[in-house]
Amino acid sequence: MTFAVALLALISGMASLAYEVLYLRQLTTFLGDMFYVHITLIATFLVALGLGARLSHYAARALPVFEIITGLYALAFPTLLRLYSQCPLYTLFSNPITS
Repeated sequence: MTFAVALLALISGMASLAYEVLYLRQLTTFLGDMFYVHITLIATFLVALGLGARLSHYAARALPVFEIITGLYALAFPTLLRLYSQCPLYTLFSNPITS
């Protein structure tokens, strides 16, 4: 049982790092400069990781649901970016860092 939990934690951690790299590449095309995107993404990742570690014992039974929701969001992320690029707000905020 302990090995299975450790294996699932390892796979979850590897998936979160893969999400980080994929989000970095996707957001760089929309926000421009990779430095600012990388800083924002790392900060968001670390804050979410800390909050998840701090609050996970309150919602231990719901953790598989959170993992499923995260996976579904990762699958929907490219579509959401494509829809955002067609939104009128995209023209107003297309590259907020350099404008």
